[in-house]
Amino acid sequence: MNPSVHRFLLIFSICAAWTLISWAAIYKYLTYGKATAAMLLGILFIAQGMHWLDRLNQQQRQISAGWLLLLFLILTAAFSVLYPISLKHTLNVGSDREDALRIELNAVHHHQYPYDTHTFLGNPPTPCPEPCC
Repeated sequence: MNPSVHRFLLIFSICAAWTLISWAAIYKYLTYGKATAAMLLGILFIAQGMHWLDRLNQQQRQISAGWLLLLFLILTAAFSVLYPISLKHTLNVGSDREDALRIELNAVHHHQYPYDTHTFLGNPPTPCPEPCC
């Protein structure tokens, strides 16, 4: 198979996989126009990034430990900023169910009553549903 065709199929399959995985989450929080724009931008960035990485991979270079550390610090900072924002659901009306489950499990782990605590929004956790028989 021609290497350029192989490269195109690889980029296409990764873009298609990302689209299928992120489709529901993006359309849940954005309007249809913004979600479509976000999907197209994501596909464009993935394709451009893979093209750039392929060109970079053809050169004889090594990534230094400093660049790897910088990338790790940037990703850690992005996670520490974006994760609390995602929990607060600032884009739409949301819930603090994830936090409620975490504090319930933490209380059970420490042999405490799980419904005496409050989430970061100040709500008490709701009782978990009983399993069906």
